[in-house]
Amino acid sequence: MRRAIFWTTAGLLGWAQAGYGLALGAARPTVHARWPPQDGDAGLPTVSLIVAAHAERDVIAAKVADALALDYPREKLEVVVACDGSTDGTPDAARAAGADVAVQLVLDDQPFRVRVADGVFTMERGELESPQATVRTRSDVWAPILYFGMPLDAAIADGAVELTGDRSAVEALFGLFPMPERVDAVSA
Repeated sequence: MRRAIFWTTAGLLGWAQAGYGLALGAARPTVHARWPPQDGDAGLPTVSLIVAAHAERDVIAAKVADALALDYPREKLEVVVACDGSTDGTPDAARAAGADVAVQLVLDDQPFRVRVADGVFTMERGELESPQATVRTRSDVWAPILYFGMPLDAAIADGAVELTGDRSAVEALFGLFPMPERVDAVSA
């Protein structure tokens, strides 16, 4: 009985250490031949690289630059810095270095994925896997905030907006829609 246990264990160890690799090497030419060749970047999936950071203002720009330098098409690579509660300017430094902004917007119970990558704003229906912030509000509240400069603090204080996560990500989103300076009416 002990000999059977010994040889079974030795065989499994041998398989794990050498046999499995040899079997994969022998199967590779047949498996690889079945996959069609890729046409450039068309077959590559969109990838989200999420960098968790807290109080890393001094090093986050280098990390984002390293991520953007990956050998992967930029239009298929999303670099998101997840930074919640950092007060040293880490989110601003990450955005300045080229990190994307990903905000979950829920308008009238309809979820939208809002992204800003390379200064390009995209918004589509659906849920974000790991948003930097989530904003819940109604469309009749969203328009005055976005287009007419209603202060976000006032909307939150009134209970018209619920904001969770990185507030600076939402402010960066609003920063894409600068309001013109007010001009007082001139009497003629």
